[in-house]
Amino acid sequence: MTTRTILLVAAALVGPASRAAAQDPAQVEAVAPLLMAEDRRAFDIAAFTRGINDADPLVRRTAILGIGRIGDHRGTPLLLQALNDRDPDVVANAFFALGLMNDSSSTVGIITRLRAGDSLSAGAIAEAATALDRIADAASAQFINAVLTGSGEIAPAREDLLLPTALLDAWRLGKLMPAQALVHYAADTSADLRWRSMYSLGRMSSPVGGRALLNGLRDQVPVVRETAARWLNRAFADSAHLAPPAVKTALSRALTDDAAGVRVNAVGALASFADSTFAGVIVQLLSDGDPNVRVAAVAALGRLHSSIAARAIDQVFDRRDATWAMRATAMAALARADTAALLRRAPVWLASGDFRERALALDSWSSVALDGEAFTKALAEPDARVQDAGL
Repeated sequence: MTTRTILLVAAALVGPASRAAAQDPAQVEAVAPLLMAEDRRAFDIAAFTRGINDADPLVRRTAILGIGRIGDHRGTPLLLQALNDRDPDVVANAFFALGLMNDSSSTVGIITRLRAGDSLSAGAIAEAATALDRIADAASAQFINAVLTGSGEIAPAREDLLLPTALLDAWRLGKLMPAQALVHYAADTSADLRWRSMYSLGRMSSPVGGRALLNGLRDQVPVVRETAARWLNRAFADSAHLAPPAVKTALSRALTDDAAGVRVNAVGALASFADSTFAGVIVQLLSDGDPNVRVAAVAALGRLHSSIAARAIDQVFDRRDATWAMRATAMAALARADTAALLRRAPVWLASGDFRERALALDSWSSVALDGEAFTKALAEPDARVQDAGL
């Protein structure tokens, strides 16, 4: 048994199991071969069959996760068998593992289990929705669409439990994603369902989701505005045929939002348009009360190709209120915005006593590729992390 496998066995046995159970030699003997097979990515059908049928639910859960992580489709029948296990955590793990397997032959089995009248935990139902979204075949897409439209042959209470995860993971369906159904939920009375639908619409750059996300920037709930701002970038605007001026205006208004998360996402999305006329308003965010907003503003300025932006980035290194994260982001941003300023700033960091600064300076230096001597010197560094950056 390798050291890694020993650690995996220890990790598997420590948790909800009692102290006595964690020390049970029979349990260790049952779990060890399963973790060894998973570690080697070798599907041992005999070992996993024994594991799936073991009396101990911990062993069954370990077997299920191992099959899913290995990804060999010969294990699909064993996972489908586990969907009828008496332990709710085993069933949840089986749905999760089927999602990892991405085997379309399991779609019917998953749907059949969801339509059964017996009990399923909320966790298991959520994992089932993710599994179907991951498999992303015609049958799973049709079922997800039925859940979103309320037209499926499934109990309403179970449908309600499926809905949040089905919305959030709908983007995994790719071109099969029922975008029009998601647009409906973008205006739902539930804020939780609104942001989940907008997440999938935005992540897929769905052409029909443009108006929904623009409206989302004016939502009363911060998480909805934050989600909308995250995806309203140039690529999404192009895909949804939104007028860039309208999107940029909406995002610029969001830079003064009360919620820091909205400001962070809005400045990132606005920067994707590379419109230098917004450099001034973004520079103001360098004094924002939230440290994450300040860092996001530095990164955004690096994408604007503006003299105002380049000057503000360079000045970050001299600001007394600049955090290390701001200066680190500024080093990378200078590589985009001002090569001359980078050549002044990077040597100072290359000689820093902080290995993080030396490594970051090497990364930024490499993007302008003006001098290879710094990389050669890095190979003689005492810190292996800096050597790695040099390589």
